[in-house]
Amino acid sequence: MRIAQGNGGPSIFLDDFVEIHSPAIADPHGFDFIGNDRLVVANRTGAITIFGLPLLPYNGRAVTLTPERSISRIGLFHRLRTPGSVAVVPHAENAFDILVCNTFAKRVSSHRVKPGGQTIFTHGRVIAESGLDVPDGIAVSPDKRFMAISNHNNHCVSIFDLKGPKGPDATIAGTLTGPSYPHGLRFSPFGKSLYVADAGQPFIHKFDAPDGNWAVNLVPAKSVRVLSEQVFLAGRHNPQEGGPKGLALDRTGAIVAITGEAQPLAFFDV
Repeated sequence: MRIAQGNGGPSIFLDDFVEIHSPAIADPHGFDFIGNDRLVVANRTGAITIFGLPLLPYNGRAVTLTPERSISRIGLFHRLRTPGSVAVVPHAENAFDILVCNTFAKRVSSHRVKPGGQTIFTHGRVIAESGLDVPDGIAVSPDKRFMAISNHNNHCVSIFDLKGPKGPDATIAGTLTGPSYPHGLRFSPFGKSLYVADAGQPFIHKFDAPDGNWAVNLVPAKSVRVLSEQVFLAGRHNPQEGGPKGLALDRTGAIVAITGEAQPLAFFDV
């Protein structure tokens, strides 16, 4: 993807793509990247799968891949259940933590991986559970201090302090209210804003914490409509659907991208 600046604002160019197929992909929902050469996929009816990506240029190819690694357990006592969204957080010594929303198991787990000649990982652990009812989206602040979770059935975004105690009884440090059914969410590059896609309404909500401290209770600083009424109603099969679901920011924080059932992909100038 290229972003070109013009007199009328930025323009988006999608120059190349690759289409990935795998028998290990089962109802894919969320994904994130480990560096530029590995893709982590959360499969709602399967496991977490880590794929090595083909080399550039992609040339619009369709490729069938075997995962480098699959993660299906949380430690010795829990199976990974309904993994829906993931966030990859860099750790020391070329290691990464994969944070996973176990959506309908109503918990968040963490799994440390270290890619190399053969991707290795340690057994995971539950890092948040109390107060969550269908965690549907996840994002981590750029300073790796705060974890934001879309708390679907509680109609809010729950903030956890990653520097504090972790586990099933980890306490919620802050609550962001306003979205009806929050889904995809991303922090801005400097961690002072959080953008939230509202699956139940045709809006993106923007929350602001000017000092970067998200251990607070907030309402949106701004809510912006991103879907027409026609597109919104085309996907509104029930009160939890119709709005944008996936949300991403470019590395500069200038462009926001959304996806939804009736709006496959759209870009907006922040």
